[in-house]
Amino acid sequence: MRMMPLLSLRNLGMKNNSSSVIRSRLVRNIVIFFSIYTKPFMICLGLSFFAQAVGTSAFLYYGSEIFYMTQADVENIDEREESAIILDDFILGAFVIGNLISAFAIYGTGRRLIMLISLPFAFVSLLLLAYTMKESNYGDDEDPVEEDKQEYRHMERVYFIIVICVYVLAIAVGLSTTVWGITSEILPNYLLATGSALT
Repeated sequence: MRMMPLLSLRNLGMKNNSSSVIRSRLVRNIVIFFSIYTKPFMICLGLSFFAQAVGTSAFLYYGSEIFYMTQADVENIDEREESAIILDDFILGAFVIGNLISAFAIYGTGRRLIMLISLPFAFVSLLLLAYTMKESNYGDDEDPVEEDKQEYRHMERVYFIIVICVYVLAIAVGLSTTVWGITSEILPNYLLATGSALT
């Protein structure tokens, strides 16, 4: 009877020692992680955030609403909702083509070159996108002839469709799959596996 508390105290002491060892190892691993992997981790985090912040997800999810609000239409289709859904397919097609280009070209040309080529196209097309979106709704307001005004706005909507497809294509080539390729090369596999397991 007297041996049991003694054994339990020893076991309790061993458990306390093992938990303190685990805590010290955990703290040591965290310190090692941040001393070695702080810069790669921040690069991967910044690239992943930038890939989400550029707005291609908004165009992919709400493309038909964007086309509906800009009054972009397809000839010989009376319903604006149906026309917007058809035009949304162009955005999805540009995204798929961009991902395929990136997937096949990423190992031949390298991630850096792909990003350096595609991101200036994305920047210029984003500026043009803002301009054509404004002009497709409010352009040529001073023209007294309504037909000329509507014809001008119709041409701006055509340019808007082309520019939005170029923007989505450039982002899909430069940031969509390339970010995951860079992340898998910067961070070691065991950290990627741990992060995938946690998420």
